[in-house]
Amino acid sequence: DITEIDAGQNKINLQKHDIVRLVKGVTSAVATYIKKHNIRLKFHSDITCRMIACDGYKIERIILNLLSNAVKFNPTGGDIQVSLWEKCGKIMISVRDTGIGIPKDMKDTIFDRFVQVDQSTSRLREGSGIGLSIVKAFVEQHNGEIELISVEGQGSEFILSLPTDLNACEEGTSWISTEYRCYEKIKMEFSDIYDNI
Repeated sequence: DITEIDAGQNKINLQKHDIVRLVKGVTSAVATYIKKHNIRLKFHSDITCRMIACDGYKIERIILNLLSNAVKFNPTGGDIQVSLWEKCGKIMISVRDTGIGIPKDMKDTIFDRFVQVDQSTSRLREGSGIGLSIVKAFVEQHNGEIELISVEGQGSEFILSLPTDLNACEEGTSWISTEYRCYEKIKMEFSDIYDNI
């Protein structure tokens, strides 16, 4: 993905998806893996259904990466909340955790490539440090924005803002099912958390 993004070859495939069903499906799909880490995962949506133009594959990757990070930096017994609502004509998606939080001096660089919050030997799980840079790139491909709210020692919240314009879909795109079948993506995003997914 990062190679394709650098080369300008990572294209977006906008189709009509129920964003509520899509995000809830991703969250439900990883619930078992997160429970193994003794972390509570909750999903809440203020809306029951909302069709938007988005790339289903990339939305899945975004949510999976944010959930993976939330697990990595959350202590045993912690909480993760995935929330979805509509504000000013945009879909808002939040992934909030009760983990270690992000220091003030890192907030401006957290989406840069190879930046990691905790590089000490005491860190519970390792990663490549490119996940959030891919997340930001995918969000921006949707003409969306991503915001970080974090207090060191108290947790972090990543808030996505996505446009809802269905006219962005390519002509002829059909209304498609969003049945969740991304076992391989789950294995990839959670590979540095669990050895046997």
